[in-house]
Amino acid sequence: MHVKANMVTKQEFVFLQQAVLETNEIVKKIEQNMEKHERILDLLSRRSIEHKAAISSIRLIKTT
Repeated sequence: MHVKANMVTKQEFVFLQQAVLETNEIVKKIEQNMEKHERILDLLSRRSIEHKAAISSIRLIKTT
């Protein structure tokens, strides 16, 4: 009898299952956004390195 009191009903299970599916969709979207942001940060980092190199070249040319 104690076990039955702790069991969920079919309707409760359906609600729980729906909540899990919705959460999974949200997590997938967050992961996709994070991957996009990582690619953007990588691109910006590369550009920053290129710009620093270009500035160094300009300074070198200017001082010679």
